Amino acid sequence: SKFREKKKNLRTLVVAPTSVREHWARELQKWAYPAGDVNLVYAYNLEQAVRDAKKSTWTVISYPLMSRIDNGLLQRLKNIGFHHVIADEVHNTKNPDALRTRSLKTLSDQADYVSLLSGTPIPNTMSDLYVLMSMLDPNQYPFDPEKDVSDTENFRIARQSFIQLYVERPQAVKELLHRKMLRRMAKD
Repeated sequence: SKFREKKKNLRTLVVAPTSVREHWARELQKWAYPAGDVNLVYAYNLEQAVRDAKKSTWTVISYPLMSRIDNGLLQRLKNIGFHHVIADEVHNTKNPDALRTRSLKTLSDQADYVSLLSGTPIPNTMSDLYVLMSMLDPNQYPFDPEKDVSDTENFRIARQSFIQLYVERPQAVKELLHRKMLRRMAKD
């Protein structure tokens, strides 16, 4: 399986708001399993940090830096083959035309596992929900982030079918979120 082939080189990418990036790094150094190098990405070391990601177990980058990654750096990160991508406060990436959303989607599409963390799991619009669902289930909710930013036709068509489903059956939103969510309540 793909998991077993990568097992000796498990790498995780954490994308988080700038304000908690260092907190993530400290907590990973303290608690993470598997233990390993934590590669904390800053603007001043962006290119070096992308190179270092290949030999690090954990790479932590902020959303603003995801917006600054050019195609070459993004492809290098993609080629690393992250086993797991964690997006903390994922509501920062719901606009399909935003560079940070496209960058995260590109990297999450190649990962074996994707975790989306948010204290506000209900998006503002159906388009927002579609982008998030596309990260979790790209086959069911297609969106090609590597297309030209001005080329939104595929996204528009897919989003329209998604919206139609929920116009016809609004309860589907609750069912969909319930199947995908983990909650931190004792009874759950």
